[in-house]
Amino acid sequence: MLLHSKNCEVYKIEGANRFFSNHKIRHQIAQLIEMGSAFINALDIFDKRKNKKKFLNSKSKMLNTIVNGFMDLNDTIKPFITSNERIKKLEEFDNLKNQGLYVDYQDKILIPQQTFNQELFNQTKELTNRITRFYKGINLIYHPSLKNHLQEREIKKYQNDLKLFINDALKGFSFKSLNN
Repeated sequence: MLLHSKNCEVYKIEGANRFFSNHKIRHQIAQLIEMGSAFINALDIFDKRKNKKKFLNSKSKMLNTIVNGFMDLNDTIKPFITSNERIKKLEEFDNLKNQGLYVDYQDKILIPQQTFNQELFNQTKELTNRITRFYKGINLIYHPSLKNHLQEREIKKYQNDLKLFINDALKGFSFKSLNN
């Protein structure tokens, strides 16, 4: 409701009406949050690259533009690459939950210590923390007292980045199509 009240068109996403009743959609929302985090991280990196000293400063403006553009692209795309790996892990969450909570017939005895290890636990904890931070961040960027800590233009930038992600990047997105 908060996002909707701030003109973020979350209810225009096909299948969004099932956010609170469909368990699988919650896993898909976690994937969207991860993608949104990557999107916002990439925008931050791009903004910082604009003010950073350029890699190449030769006499050829065209060469400078091409080389520096590739360097900017290389840095900006990194959040998407790491996010893609985390999204693949989020796709496994439903199966992991089922393995942890339900008995399943696999013609063998499942030993929890072999199914779940410290590395898997740490990866799951990291993903859960990222999603929680994103959710808390959404609440924070609309909190009235944030203006005591950040400049108004910074706050507006974060709000506009989130709105851009929801209204434009997710335009035409459908939870139904993920299940097909």
